[in-house]
Parts: sequence; C-alpha cells; structure tokens
Amino acid sequence: MKGIVFVDAVGEDRYLTGGFDSKGKKEWQKSLRIMKIGHYTSYTGLPRLLKMKVGGRYLFPELEKYHSFVGYSPNAYEAVFKELRDSGTTAQQVLSSRPLDRSLPLTVIQSGNQTVEWINYQDRLKELSDHVTEIKTTHGHNIHMENPEIVAKAIQKHI
Repeated sequence: MKGIVFVDAVGEDRYLTGGFDSKGKKEWQKSLRIMKIGHYTSYTGLPRLLKMKVGGRYLFPELEKYHSFVGYSPNAYEAVFKELRDSGTTAQQVLSSRPLDRSLPLTVIQSGNQTVEWINYQDRLKELSDHVTEIKTTHGHNIHMENPEIVAKAIQKHI
C-alpha cells in the first residue's frame, strides 16, 4: 500500500511569495534574515548566548534538554534558512506538477493551531484525495518530536 502523511503541513500557496501581503512578506524576509545571521553566527556561539535557538517553542519539558544540543547548531540554522530561501521555488514546483491520484490515501496530522489561516491550510490538504484520515492533536508544530509514535503509526498504516 502507498499513501502520504502530512504532519502539520500546509499547501504551496503559503510559500508563494508573490501572494504574500505586505505584512506577510516582511515577516518572511525577517525570518530569512534571522536564520541567515543565525547560521553564520552559530559558529561563534552568539545564538546560544542570546538564547535564540531554532524551533521548539512548544516542546514538552522532557524534550527541551535535547533541543538545546540541536537548536543552536549551525546545521539547524542552515536547514531553516535554506527551507525559507527555497520555499517559493518548491511551491512553484508543486504548482506545476500533475495532481495527485484522488484514490491515494492521505493522513493529515494536525497541530493544535486553531487559527483560521492554519485550519484552512489543513482543510485544503484534505481536498487532495477521496481517502483522507484526519488526526487532530493538541501538540505544537513539532508533532514529530512531541509525539513521534502518532507519526510512526500513521506512516506504518501506509506501508
């Protein structure tokens, strides 16, 4: 069996920079700048000194101690910087690709983010297939770190 598991994912429209309003574009540019500076200065330890680690605002306390080792690393900053930098290109690639087979099973694992914007992203993903399993959680965006078991079970279902 095959399928797709989306873990608190969004569609390509979130990353089409031409579609950002002025506030969204400024936020995106600010994040890009911060991650680029973080990447270059992480070799010196500056982000650790300023307590500006990558991700993990909503981690469970037992995961926080591990996140301190990863969240300040140059690789963490580089990964997020490149993801932001290349997100528009990725979105264009998704737009120009052929549609998914509607018979393909999808699992959409959702965070507890209840903003209208985020709920709309999740709802649009669920429209990609006629066979959708929806899993709502109370977790933050890092579901894979907060509850890896739920993600692993969803993946195993599609194997």
